[in-house]
Amino acid sequence: MKLIYSTDTVARAEELSNELARIDIPIHISGANAAELPGFSANYRDSSVGVWLMKESDFPRAIEVMTATGFLDKKRENANGFNGHAKLVIAAVMALIFAGVAAFLASAS
Repeated sequence: MKLIYSTDTVARAEELSNELARIDIPIHISGANAAELPGFSANYRDSSVGVWLMKESDFPRAIEVMTATGFLDKKRENANGFNGHAKLVIAAVMALIFAGVAAFLASAS
């Protein structure tokens, strides 16, 4: 087996799975069952979902499909994937830091 794609959403992995199934490339999706675990937030449930080729000999055809369908386009993945969440978290942390600095400066005056 060979990992060919990882994402932070089960839906995105399933999209690729469907594309590869159209040309009879068998795959395995890892991490998809974590979405069924109770008590975890959606962001945690969807992290680390992998799409694995069952046969390495299918790799060249899989890459062709992934290129043609935009799965290797970093701009598309960043718009839908983890990087969007990371930017939001960074912005929230920065806001908290600035609020703390402002409160410290106000109390020091």
